[in-house]
Amino acid sequence: MRARRIIEGSTFGPEVIRTATKAYEAAWSEIADRIDPGSHEEAREALAKAIIAAAREDSADPELLRGAGLRAMAR
Repeated sequence: MRARRIIEGSTFGPEVIRTATKAYEAAWSEIADRIDPGSHEEAREALAKAIIAAAREDSADPELLRGAGLRAMAR
C-alpha cells in the first residue's frame, strides 16, 4: 500500500512513524466506509500525506495527528 510507504518513508524517527501509523489507521477506520471504493487508494494517500504534514519530530499524540488527517480529508 502506497499510503503506508508514505508514512514509513518520511524523515521522522521511528517513534513519530509509529505514532503517525497509529493515527493513520484510526483515521482511516473512521472514514473508509464513506469513501467510494474506487477512490480508496487515492484517499489513503491523501490521508497519509495530511498526517505526515501535521507531524513534527515531537509528535507523540496519535489523536492530534488523527484529527489533523480527518480535518484535511473533510476539505
